[in-house]
Amino acid sequence: MKIREVINIKGWVDGSGWSYSQCYSDSIGEVSDDMLAPGAEMDWSWWQLNSRERGRDTEITVSYYAADVEDITDAEPLAEWSIWESELREPLYMPDAEHQDSWFWSEQPVCLTAEDIADLANGWGKTVEELMEQVHEATAEEIEEWGVYNG
Repeated sequence: MKIREVINIKGWVDGSGWSYSQCYSDSIGEVSDDMLAPGAEMDWSWWQLNSRERGRDTEITVSYYAADVEDITDAEPLAEWSIWESELREPLYMPDAEHQDSWFWSEQPVCLTAEDIADLANGWGKTVEELMEQVHEATAEEIEEWGVYNG
């Protein structure tokens, strides 16, 4: 089915509220009828993640309108999805304090993805499960302080 797809983004800053609102994309395209069915799920893999910034997030809203709608101000979308960029990110992990020396020796600790941990497990002759028992999901403060491994 031919539709008008409008993608809006809004930036959020903790303590300040909304920092911007803009139309990211407005185009005519084709979608399967399944995408207009109640409960249809949006595949968000097309969204390119921005760098992590403490206290900031982006709300992404995709709205489908009839292709012939020119003014969407008062138009009802055929379908609509919203998600926060932070919900699209894979979690980062930080070794628990009692394991940081064995993970990083004299180097500074760094936040890791699950894929990084799997690579370490393979290199160290351990299982992913063994290493996952030694980490916790990194907090925003840890991510800001220690950064993310870029291997």
